[in-house]
Amino acid sequence: MNGFLEASYPSSHTLMTICLCGSSIIVNKKLFNNIITKFMNNFLNKIIFNQKQGEIKTLWLPTGDYDDNNIPIEVKLAVEHCKSTGTSSFVFGTHANMLNKGEWQSDPQPKLPKSYKEYKVLYRFAFHYKTFTWLSEYLMDKETKDVIWFIYPYRGELKNNIVVFSDIIKTDRKWQRNIYDLTFKNEGIQKVLNNFRQSNIFYSDDLTGTDFKNAIDFQIRR
Repeated sequence: MNGFLEASYPSSHTLMTICLCGSSIIVNKKLFNNIITKFMNNFLNKIIFNQKQGEIKTLWLPTGDYDDNNIPIEVKLAVEHCKSTGTSSFVFGTHANMLNKGEWQSDPQPKLPKSYKEYKVLYRFAFHYKTFTWLSEYLMDKETKDVIWFIYPYRGELKNNIVVFSDIIKTDRKWQRNIYDLTFKNEGIQKVLNNFRQSNIFYSDDLTGTDFKNAIDFQIRR
């Protein structure tokens, strides 16, 4: 098991390097991981997401291998969600805070053109992907009557009367898989949902938009 293994996952938001160092007597393994978004296919993601910056958690993981005495070999990992050092890495641009302060990576996302108070809520839907939930409101500008979508994170319990688009399959018809093709007939609602397009979707902040796009399993129409 001596050597070096570098693994790059198929995601533009992922860079992962694993260093495996071992001997026949004592097995020492070190894993160095740069977790950039919350939605990588990576077990460390679940750990770090619930950690505070600067907190360190230690855990043992089975390797599936056995030593000469047929005892399972485990890997000890100390996982730290790094905190800001208070110094600059001299990196500029949209990802500077990720490198300088240890924040989650986010890309610039469109925000509401006007104050939220200037809109009327016509419909409200929910998205639930990879254990995360967002509410999506179909808003009408009180002055111009233009309609747009507004998406923001939600951490409460979803009501039974809301239509949810999700990667979870349920027999409840309110839980749907395809926003552009409902499994129940409602021409009015489907017409509204067909207007769910990149050009008129706005987000509460950059991180919300980035997370949402990384989590959903469908392509937003242009």
